[in-house]
Amino acid sequence: RDVAWILVGDFNELINNEEKSGGAVRAESSFWDFRHMVSSCRFFFDRRMLGKDGIEEVVRRGWAGGGSDVGVDLMERISNCRKELARWKKTSGANSQDRIA
Repeated sequence: RDVAWILVGDFNELINNEEKSGGAVRAESSFWDFRHMVSSCRFFFDRRMLGKDGIEEVVRRGWAGGGSDVGVDLMERISNCRKELARWKKTSGANSQDRIA
C-alpha cells in the first residue's frame, strides 16, 4: 500500500463459533473471509489489557494527543494511542517479550 487507510465500523461478524452466544453453530468456512481480513490487516484486540491499572488513562491521554483540538485527525489519535500504550507497557512490566528468558 502506498497510502495509509482505515476502515472503521461495527462489522457484526465473528472469528469463530466460540465467540457466539446462542443460535446454531456455523460452518467453519463461514468465518474464513473475515478471519483472513483481520489477520492480513494485523488488527488485534488484547484482552489481557482489560482491567489493568492505569490502562484507561493511557488510552485517554493518547486519544487526547496533547489537547482537545478538533483538528487532530483519527490517524494521529491512533498513532498517539499506540505510542502511549508502548510507553506504558515498558514501564508497567506488561511487556511479556521482555520477561521471557
